[in-house]
Amino acid sequence: MQDFLSESDHRLRDLLAYGMAAEAGHTLPREGVDGLRRAADAELEAHAFRLMHNQAEAIRRQAMDEQLARLPRGLSFTGVVAANLVAVALGIALLLAASLAFPDWSAGLVEQVGQLLARATTRS
Repeated sequence: MQDFLSESDHRLRDLLAYGMAAEAGHTLPREGVDGLRRAADAELEAHAFRLMHNQAEAIRRQAMDEQLARLPRGLSFTGVVAANLVAVALGIALLLAASLAFPDWSAGLVEQVGQLLARATTRS
């Protein structure tokens, strides 16, 4: 164990290297300890990168959820149906007002719509 311990700044790396040696199940020469330290450094860096990447993803997802919560809700199905009914009612009211204001125009429009419907039914 003493071969693995170095400065206190690298205690985690040294403990991981010692654990890797214990997992291998044999004692190593001094050169092997340095190799295990390098392997432990690489493992710790990879772990830190994965952890940072996952944290960034969680922060990004949380920010997206907060932004979506701030957006106004869209119309529900009932709201869309009600809006369409109001639009149809306004269209009918406008046609009725136009037919009362301009009776000649409305008679010609009704005649043209009738001819269009007659042509459409004869083609089928």
